[in-house]
Amino acid sequence: MSDQGRSDSGRNETPLERADRNFTELLQELRVTQTGVQILFAFLLTLAFTPRFPSLDTMQRATYVTTLLVVVDVAASRTGAIAAAAGTLLVCGGLWGLLPRAVARAGERSGEVRSADAEGGKGSSGLT
Repeated sequence: MSDQGRSDSGRNETPLERADRNFTELLQELRVTQTGVQILFAFLLTLAFTPRFPSLDTMQRATYVTTLLVVVDVAASRTGAIAAAAGTLLVCGGLWGLLPRAVARAGERSGEVRSADAEGGKGSSGLT
């Protein structure tokens, strides 16, 4: 009934094998998401060119513009398109650039705590 040689997840895999499996699963999810985004994009792209689009109120247009920046120039104005694109660039840049760094720093901090506990020896509570 010993759990030696097993990882925390109950699978008998090395950390590198787990990373490979997680990466493969992430790529598969990305493929599925890409198809959904393409279908949504095609649907939303056609909405601005329907006869009913000019009758939308401000809230409905704002929702549409937020959902699809590709046709902002047609739906709103050139100034609105530039402002929306700049805002989207800032948000996406923050999510792609700053968020991963913040998560990595948090992981490093928790890794330092774990390695300090591991150096304390077996049976140690980790308290100093």
